[in-house]
Amino acid sequence: MASFTSKKIGALGFVTILLALIVAATAGAGGSVDPAAAGSRQKVNAILTHLKGQVGQGGAVASKWPALKSSPCANPKRIPAGKIIMGYAYASRKNPWQVQNAIGGEWYLRNHPDIAKVYTTDSEENPSKQISDIQSLIAKGINVLVTNPVTTAVSPAVLQACNRGIAVVVY
Repeated sequence: MASFTSKKIGALGFVTILLALIVAATAGAGGSVDPAAAGSRQKVNAILTHLKGQVGQGGAVASKWPALKSSPCANPKRIPAGKIIMGYAYASRKNPWQVQNAIGGEWYLRNHPDIAKVYTTDSEENPSKQISDIQSLIAKGINVLVTNPVTTAVSPAVLQACNRGIAVVVY
């Protein structure tokens, strides 16, 4: 991937990152690579190939939903490949799924060639802490924020990231 552009991040890139996180989490990705990981990579590549086949004009995946044009999150800054600084603001790691999602997601991100640095936080299901965590990630210079907000009370912190041109993935 030569660079992240707003259109690629907006559709295909977000889907790619989320699919990779899910596959990494369900594959039990850890510190070492096992033979099953190769099969997982093949599945992810097959999914990505299918998604790339659905790409419409301008790099966006065909969708029945209208594009966000007036949102501050609609036009993140361009990020050169290898220069992505990822902030991952978890709502919580209080159950096994969340723990596995964190482990798999962090492993994938730390091993992706386009990602230079990964910061993670755990708000422990506390909206005030997650707001503080996101603001701290912004201060560290992230250019991509992935988060699963505890509540909509976290929206102002997400909006701060958008207003700074940070690409935001909310799941």
